[in-house]
Amino acid sequence: MIFAGRTPALRHFLNALTAGALPVLVRDVAVEPAPAADARRSRPGAGDAPIPVARSEEARFTVVVEVVQLAAPLAGPTGATPADPPASASWPEPPAQHRGPGWVYELFAPPPVYFDPRSHTLGAGLAAAGSPGAEARCDLELVQVRGGRFRWQLAGYVADAGVLRGVFADAESGVTVVAGVGDRLGDTSWTVRSLAVDRPEDAPTDAAPAVATIGDGAPGAPVILSTREPCEGGTPLGMFASRRRPEFRRTLRAGDSLELDGASYRIEELVLRPPRAVVARLAPGEGEPLIVSLTPAPPIRPDANVTATRRATGSP
Repeated sequence: MIFAGRTPALRHFLNALTAGALPVLVRDVAVEPAPAADARRSRPGAGDAPIPVARSEEARFTVVVEVVQLAAPLAGPTGATPADPPASASWPEPPAQHRGPGWVYELFAPPPVYFDPRSHTLGAGLAAAGSPGAEARCDLELVQVRGGRFRWQLAGYVADAGVLRGVFADAESGVTVVAGVGDRLGDTSWTVRSLAVDRPEDAPTDAAPAVATIGDGAPGAPVILSTREPCEGGTPLGMFASRRRPEFRRTLRAGDSLELDGASYRIEELVLRPPRAVVARLAPGEGEPLIVSLTPAPPIRPDANVTATRRATGSP
């Protein structure tokens, strides 16, 4: 497998390998700098704009994997119980340094570091957001950030001959799986640990909500699903709009990219609380991307315009 990107692309790929039904052995990972899109890119001009000091370049990853096909288990001694499979490990996200949320060092790249000529200070990631005119050059604006739904949702349940099974919907593939306690959800590592119906004696059967607990074998608390309401906890989603095109609306995740009015935008980070988005903008002829931190505009109170008019006119 050969692909280009930054360290998060490799981390997401390797973590996704642990979700398969069969063991996967990573034989080798080779990393080299990705070829530049245009070696003649112009350098940023002088003035008040942040000056790039260190860039977070893309890399070219070559990952060699081997899928292990398990043979039938050998017969063991009488009464012997099979050993539990080892818990799968994942590659966690890198933490921010004590200097601030922008200073996040990935394995193969430093954070983008900028020098602000106005304040004569160095900043990482979010440095360009504080420079005059930076936000005006970014056509995107953040409307809201909401929590994404968890991949698996409990859509319903069936009871056959006293055996209760849940109907689980996979938001990523659109597949619906019927599974009971101990069953695996599709070809993923998620397993149903418990399933129950909370039905009072005077409530009709079809109105009784069901609750399921699922786990993927990794350390951490299990996930609780209910037919009463969707389970949150997925990747945050940001609703973005255009400052120049009122009809433009787009829901994006961190890592998504789009083209808008000739410029390329990439959502570098989405934070749910407090809501915030870090966006990288690269226009033709610019040597470095502009990094902007966006926050939703505060809601307008119904009496705000009335209050402002009274203050301006001096009326009570």
